[in-house]
Amino acid sequence: MPRIFLAGPMFSGADLAAQSRLRTVMVKAGYDTYLAQLDGLEQRSLVELMLKPGVASPEFEKAVATLQRIGWCHEMYQIFISDGLVFNMNGRVPDEGAVVEAATAFAFGIPVVTFKDTTISMWGAGDNPMVAALDRTWKPTKRLGDLPAAMKKALAARSKGYKYEPPQHLRESIEFGKEIAPKVKTLVANMKVAARKGELATTLAAIHSDVGSMRKLVNALLAL
Repeated sequence: MPRIFLAGPMFSGADLAAQSRLRTVMVKAGYDTYLAQLDGLEQRSLVELMLKPGVASPEFEKAVATLQRIGWCHEMYQIFISDGLVFNMNGRVPDEGAVVEAATAFAFGIPVVTFKDTTISMWGAGDNPMVAALDRTWKPTKRLGDLPAAMKKALAARSKGYKYEPPQHLRESIEFGKEIAPKVKTLVANMKVAARKGELATTLAAIHSDVGSMRKLVNALLAL
């Protein structure tokens, strides 16, 4: 069963609902999926819990940066192990995080299928070519129901036998993401407990951003 990473905006109820619809279509077609809002290291509620009483202190800012780095490692691993990626380009401009995820998959040699059912475009006649090129057809799929077939075609056209070898710094992050992946739900739950106790921001802010320090922190949080 091919595993498909679903990249797109997830900042509003409408965004989340749109991404869920992508997942439903792909799952019904027999694909396994990774959708950050369901399967990832959910950061928004953790940030909100750490922000109370609403003051963004230097400690808070450092804690958020550490949390983002941990989440980024998890996402890099999820892209690395995926067979394909669906990139939801809807919006005034494509979501910048999804652009990076799609470009990362493209560089990894993972087929990218773009999806867009809005008429908004860069020049009226087409999309930004630097983004459009991530899909080898240079044309986004416009109907939700056509996505599974478009992905099947993209998977069939991928380079046979190719395996991307990441440089050391990225490999370390991917390996750390691999360690997090099977425990991500427990990690988020334990982080929320620590945040409600007022301890998470201090804990996150006290470590360095290197993989070794983040690994020790995650292991400590998982042991709670």
